[in-house]
Amino acid sequence: MGISHPNIIKCIEAFSSRDEIVMVLEYCPSGDLLEYIMKRGPVVNEERARQLFLSICSALLLCHK
Repeated sequence: MGISHPNIIKCIEAFSSRDEIVMVLEYCPSGDLLEYIMKRGPVVNEERARQLFLSICSALLLCHK
């Protein structure tokens, strides 16, 4: 059983061949941060930027534990 976090996708499987590395990841229907920015433009209000930044920090903290 792995550690779960709402802002970290799960790696289901990873394997490699001589020419490539393949990672099977959890499906993310809402997309990633880049898609979010591309849809809404590079400027977000301060409150939403703070929420996004805290989500990123929370996920990174878990990764580093």
